[in-house]
Amino acid sequence: MSQTYECEVAVVGGGPAGTTVAMELARGGVNVLLLERDRVPRHKCCAGGVTAAARELLPVDISAVVECEVNRVRVSSVGSRHVSWGVDEPFMFTLSRERLDAALWSAALDAGARALDSHRVVRVEDDGHGVVLECETCEVHALAVVGADGAAGIIGRQMGLGRPRHVAVGVALELERPDPTAGCSGEMAELVLGVAPGSYGWIFPMTDRLSVGIECHNARVDRAAALQKIVAHAGLSEARVIRRCV
Repeated sequence: MSQTYECEVAVVGGGPAGTTVAMELARGGVNVLLLERDRVPRHKCCAGGVTAAARELLPVDISAVVECEVNRVRVSSVGSRHVSWGVDEPFMFTLSRERLDAALWSAALDAGARALDSHRVVRVEDDGHGVVLECETCEVHALAVVGADGAAGIIGRQMGLGRPRHVAVGVALELERPDPTAGCSGEMAELVLGVAPGSYGWIFPMTDRLSVGIECHNARVDRAAALQKIVAHAGLSEARVIRRCV
């Protein structure tokens, strides 16, 4: 027989949204259980940029996982013009989602939340008294559930919220940086337009690598081909691929 867990609030999804909700609830004295389908830490396809405004909203200090401070940006169009500008203070910070999510996961535990990784929710049901979540190896009974499992997550679908009408899909590469540095301040991020209809690309600096990717709102776009256009545009066709993110 599978194990049963009881809680006041179950939070499904161990990304920044889920861990932050679990953290704040636990700090308020709520009996909260955080569920993540993958093992933590885990890789997540992400551009890896956090704006200064978003960083201020986080309930914990993330200085330990920040890799680069960005205070310059270039907006370019493939084969066309570009415009660049900068400010005195950094407006964005780059980091690894793997390290960010792990730090927020640990902070939620420190706040008093219980957490289970490698626990995938396969069914959710309102039983009239609360919510029953069925996982592959356990069952969770909660008074309420928070769906932080993404746009295509099971919570929204099974609780009657339906699927989003428009979903953006991203693909990215982590490429070896030509000029690795231990202290990245005054860095430049680049946004690339005009690669494909309904899409934009990015080139974000990390300490030893570059995050290069594209996000598409048009399902007919050949994302792999569009990504290679950005790589060529940045002069990185010969750069070593560290990781592919799909």
